[in-house]
Amino acid sequence: MPSQLRGPLYFISLLSAATVALIGLTFILYAPQSGPLIFGIPIPSSSTLSLSSAANTGLTAYTSVIGVRDLTLAFVSFIFTLLRDRRAVGVVLAGGLFATVGDAAVMMAYSDDPFFFIGAHLVTGVPMIGLMLVLLIGSNTKDERLMR
Repeated sequence: MPSQLRGPLYFISLLSAATVALIGLTFILYAPQSGPLIFGIPIPSSSTLSLSSAANTGLTAYTSVIGVRDLTLAFVSFIFTLLRDRRAVGVVLAGGLFATVGDAAVMMAYSDDPFFFIGAHLVTGVPMIGLMLVLLIGSNTKDERLMR
């Protein structure tokens, strides 16, 4: 049986999933006004958006997709945390790092001030890496090694 998620790691994992869910909801509920600003990609001026409702719809769809991605990651993380499966939560966090690194790459290419937003992603990414390593490396108990 895999080692279980207990104590502080359980609550830290829940907090991590809740944070990602909150970010995802922000992108969905407040798109396109606040979502891109949080993400770090400049939005077109209001005059550009008023000229074309299709552009506004496209921007809303774009930011909503980011929100759905974050909510999906949060949902999977919540489920595995509630099941107290250390290794599964660690793997989900590892997958989430692809989104964090990908977001940082997009910001480097398109943001007017990429370093601020990359810093914001580092603030979330570095603890995610730490938690992921603790969960994955710490999940190899003596009993699990014997079962392999």
